[in-house]
Amino acid sequence: MRKMKIYKELLIGGIVVAPLLYFLYIWNTLPTEIPIHFDAQGNPNNFGSRSYVALTLFFLSIGTYLFLMYIPRIDPKKNFSIFSDTFIKLRFLLSLFFSLICFFIIHSVKNGELSTTYFYVTFAIMISLFGNYMSNIRPNYFIGIRTPWTLESESNWKKTHFITGRLWFITGIIMGILLVVLPSKYAVVTFIGSIVLIAIFPLAYSFLKFKAVIKIAKK
Repeated sequence: MRKMKIYKELLIGGIVVAPLLYFLYIWNTLPTEIPIHFDAQGNPNNFGSRSYVALTLFFLSIGTYLFLMYIPRIDPKKNFSIFSDTFIKLRFLLSLFFSLICFFIIHSVKNGELSTTYFYVTFAIMISLFGNYMSNIRPNYFIGIRTPWTLESESNWKKTHFITGRLWFITGIIMGILLVVLPSKYAVVTFIGSIVLIAIFPLAYSFLKFKAVIKIAKK
């Protein structure tokens, strides 16, 4: 069991450091001033140093890794041990997602243009996979739908995460397909619309569940 845990940690660690090592490997091939920001069409509109990009990659990858590693120790609810198997899978998915984002950043600064479609599709896949595990997440203050109503009631937490998980899973699949088949000019609208949906729905659902419980209690 301990060896398996170490192997999983090494795998996640390898995923996390891969983009940073690659960036350092191509360091000398990059100009001193490289694109660090792009407009909606993917064209560069701001430039910075290689060191700035390296620090961005470091905090994005290593920072996320350390945060996810240590939050079980500081969460007041102490429920991470209950869904530890799910949490390690979520850590893997999130680490892989941020690692891919880092590679997109490297590709963008190296080629001087940003491919937004790849980013959107990657995000859609991550949303779908995250939704697949959402119903297994137990109450905590760091991961999941953390509204005042879900944190107050375990029943509200479970119901909200169950239905939201299904919504995220389906939305991620549909969004990914639409981003591939629709013209690129509709990509931003599709992406933003999907994000608004998956962000607002769990808030509204958990509140309505809370109100329903209050109404029943008053009868």
